[in-house]
Amino acid sequence: MIAPKSENRGIMIASVFIAVVLWLHIATERTAETMLRLQPRVSGLDESRIVTVQPSGEWLLTVEGTGKSLLRNSPEDLPLILDISALPNGAHEFTPASASRVESATQDHIRVTLVAGLPPQITVPKNNAIRFGAVHQPLSMRLHIEELEREQVPVVPFIEADRFSEVALLTSVVVEPDSVAVHGPRSALEALRSLKTTLIRSQVRGSDLIFESRGGDAKTVSLEQGKGDVRVDLPVGLDLTHLDHRARCESSQVVVRLVLSPITERVFESIPVQFVNRPPGFDVRVDSSRMTLTLAGPADVLQAVAESELEPFVDLRPYRSGGVYSVAAEIPLIERLSFRRARPKAFKITLTPTASSGDPGEDATPEPETGDPEPGGAEGGS
Repeated sequence: MIAPKSENRGIMIASVFIAVVLWLHIATERTAETMLRLQPRVSGLDESRIVTVQPSGEWLLTVEGTGKSLLRNSPEDLPLILDISALPNGAHEFTPASASRVESATQDHIRVTLVAGLPPQITVPKNNAIRFGAVHQPLSMRLHIEELEREQVPVVPFIEADRFSEVALLTSVVVEPDSVAVHGPRSALEALRSLKTTLIRSQVRGSDLIFESRGGDAKTVSLEQGKGDVRVDLPVGLDLTHLDHRARCESSQVVVRLVLSPITERVFESIPVQFVNRPPGFDVRVDSSRMTLTLAGPADVLQAVAESELEPFVDLRPYRSGGVYSVAAEIPLIERLSFRRARPKAFKITLTPTASSGDPGEDATPEPETGDPEPGGAEGGS
């Protein structure tokens, strides 16, 4: 292969450059048609109204012009505005493809004017080099215009109360304010029954309770101060994650006031146990007729409980054949108190057939107690 002479190399490069320039000139002078995607914006709403547009995506329009004109004018920068100032509240539907198009010599944007009962009108900027054609997408559009309303929505506290239930009882919960104002269309408010606070987390450290929540400061309270009720005010945020995007809440934070009663324990010893529903035709013997109970709850409630209120009992209704059974006593619940331990955990019940039927109403006969019951009790025995 013979290399070109150096004096011809410059001529060849210049020739290629001129050819490219000529090709670009011819190509950009040709008439071309392309598709233009524009994101619509809504205008014509005052502060008292809101609109939902479906679909809310881009419009696809035809644009025709020379390649040079399309490059110079950058039609992608044109705003596309939906003017709905003439539409009343309610549902509206129109077809963009059927819209009539007019040109404006002073307008620098594409405006779609919507009037109830009339086909839409599209006004485009007047440009001798670019012509705007038909709208291909969307095929149809739906608008729902609504008045904004204001509604008071109750606030519900969201608390991890189970985390401190062993050391304190939650006796009162107050939210201030107990409701907040929410603005939005009726369709967004009608399903809104309440708003929750963010989760109030709790942890126990010795005699202290620590509360914390997203959107608020952590608070620490001591349960050792006189064993009386403890009040704590917690500024917490509202959980707005499930609020409709068209609605707006006037407040973002409330105060949750908790009243806690420290839990103490009280032991009730030698409480008589009743054995009820004795099966007919059997002698009933038990190893003990008394028990020791440990109750937990607020100190003032515990001190007011009399032993006669406890009334533990063993129901013998399920036992209708001879044998030896181990049965736990049932203990009627007392408001704001819980049972921590019971001793004995269960009673030994012996049923033996009688030679002759006795009085069904006779009490069960306890066997002589041979010693202390087994130490320790059943947690939460009932």
